[in-house]
Amino acid sequence: MKQISTILLTFLTIPSLLLGAPDIDTEDMGSVQLPPPEAQKSSEEPYYFEVFGDYVNRAKVRDCPYYGHVQYSTTYANLNRVVYYNPCYEEGFGVGLSYQWNHLKLEHNPFFSQQNINTVSLSLSAFTKRACNWKWDMQLTLNFDNVEYWNYKQYMNYDLVVWGRYTLYENVGVHLGLIGQTGMKMDRAYPIFGFDWKINENWVLNLVFPLNIAAIYNINPQWSVSLAGRFFDQRHRVNKNDALSRALWRYQASGAELAINYSPDKWISANIHAGSTLGGLLKIANQHYDGPRLRLKLNPAPYAGAQIIMTF
Repeated sequence: MKQISTILLTFLTIPSLLLGAPDIDTEDMGSVQLPPPEAQKSSEEPYYFEVFGDYVNRAKVRDCPYYGHVQYSTTYANLNRVVYYNPCYEEGFGVGLSYQWNHLKLEHNPFFSQQNINTVSLSLSAFTKRACNWKWDMQLTLNFDNVEYWNYKQYMNYDLVVWGRYTLYENVGVHLGLIGQTGMKMDRAYPIFGFDWKINENWVLNLVFPLNIAAIYNINPQWSVSLAGRFFDQRHRVNKNDALSRALWRYQASGAELAINYSPDKWISANIHAGSTLGGLLKIANQHYDGPRLRLKLNPAPYAGAQIIMTF
């Protein structure tokens, strides 16, 4: 268990090191909503519904005390439907609609007063096992940011995920892929890499950076506990009436958590989790994302959340 914890901590400190490096643009770090798990993609259960929320407690700005503290929270709901499925190759195509509410409060904020931002997203996803030993997931998401102040050119951005898993052995898989983000003057791409390993009937180790980092202990078929990593990465634009009109902000943090997972049936699963961030970063820039950019480094802060997934 000690060796597993050391490996997890090593993976979790990668984004923290990047956040603290002055010569690395940390916008390469991020996370997006992923396609539904393979087991939930079929013509028999074409719908996938997910809802989750996280609350990050106030984090002190450590390099600029004037700004005080930063508090962040989010709620997300997503409904995805498989509209085409080929059981021969276990491949298909899906569409999804999601809503996300984000709250960001900078204690002393001379740039903008808007604290709540609502985002509606449309996703197109595909999955296949046509290639031998490979499972591929792809998803393109169109995000309509700050929908109260709708403007296509100013408030729309995109996420792209291409994620492959190669079955190396019966209980080991190797992962590789790419995450791309574009729109609102913030264009970035970075890799997905790592492996998963079913050690025995009780232990599973997932080290897929930055999407799935967890050591899971299965107590029984319904209950499990996990030591896991979480990556917060949100980019948004505020309204045009603030002091810094249509300002862009990006909140990033990595965290470690303990989760309790419950899955009484194949069609439903839930978890509650709590942990602490390992530090973070809040970046604020003008609407063109050029000129000076404020970078506020954040101290660690506790957080907690919950998630429910249903298929039907």
